[in-house]
Amino acid sequence: MNTVDSRNFSSGNVLIAAGGTGGHLFPAKALAEELLRKGLNPGLVTDARGEQLLRGSNCISRYIVTSGRITKRNPIGVLIFVFKMVVGIKEAWSLVRTIRPVAVVGFGGYASVPLLVVSKLAGIPLLIHESNAVVGRANRLLSYLSNVMAVSFSGTAGVRPGVDATLIQTGTPVRKEIQALGNVGYQPPCASSKIHLLVIGGSQGSKAIAQIVPEAVRNLSQSLRRRLVVNQQIREDDKASVAKIYTSAGVTTFLHSFVENMSAMLEQSHLIIARAGASTIAELAVSGRPSILIPLPGAVDNHQMYNARKVTDAGGGWLLEEGHLEAGDLAELLTQLLENPTRLSVAASNVRLLAKPNATSCLAEATVRLASLSAQKKWVR
Repeated sequence: MNTVDSRNFSSGNVLIAAGGTGGHLFPAKALAEELLRKGLNPGLVTDARGEQLLRGSNCISRYIVTSGRITKRNPIGVLIFVFKMVVGIKEAWSLVRTIRPVAVVGFGGYASVPLLVVSKLAGIPLLIHESNAVVGRANRLLSYLSNVMAVSFSGTAGVRPGVDATLIQTGTPVRKEIQALGNVGYQPPCASSKIHLLVIGGSQGSKAIAQIVPEAVRNLSQSLRRRLVVNQQIREDDKASVAKIYTSAGVTTFLHSFVENMSAMLEQSHLIIARAGASTIAELAVSGRPSILIPLPGAVDNHQMYNARKVTDAGGGWLLEEGHLEAGDLAELLTQLLENPTRLSVAASNVRLLAKPNATSCLAEATVRLASLSAQKKWVR
């Protein structure tokens, strides 16, 4: 892709909208940081849930816009959803009039809808990014409004034919420090050495993983338990019960409500047990780390299952379905993998086939090109 100088247009304000979960916000934040390095003025727009995930983004402006989610198909739920969206659209309109962005980028989630709808009405060029292997509901709607649609995976399901968007494959932006792990390489555990297991349940934690994994670890042989060092992300209210199980199993354990330094955790880990969110998949691929994926069964459009199958199809990990999962099944798989580290090395190599290490720069370049188009055509706002 040919580069475009961001200095060719006077206003460098770009708004980036994303839902309030890590899967939406982490790649949005990575893009914002790259645009900042390119001399633009990015602002992140999310809902109230996402505000706590944007810690450490002090150089980037942040805005909260009201949005709704349809959690149940009932008239009251629909009315609440519509009301919140109307409020969000009013807030987004005020934001657009104040910021006057030259381009707007959406990373999916209902929180992105108000800003992108308003921006389309204002004549501002739009780019949407789909991180998952199947297009989400919000992005399916917004794809009709967008000038460019970027996807992470080839063969992304749910891309509607005939939409007025130029489709490009960029991959999913990841944080710089995690991207750097691609140069570190993967070292499997040596015989009798410590085995580092990282357990993460998504940005909101996972009660099911918190219950299943400790029991599975307790079912391992004593020789494996002695070698294990477990770092597990867990909800605060589950810490006491989980710590009790690990203590009874004699396993060295560190429990975290939120993993502050994910790059350091990934670098030292020999195996990861995780949900199959898009950002998690992108980080595993770029860092070249083998994983056991347990997709969230209630995920919209079953998108985590689609994501996990991309990994298993490449030979980069193992898939276990939560609905049929017993602690004994997970313990059996862990035993097979930890006693045969060659399998871990092969998976680590294979998962890198999915990596798009230049995803952030590619998406930033596409955004700059869109912004320059805005300046050339003098979009009316």
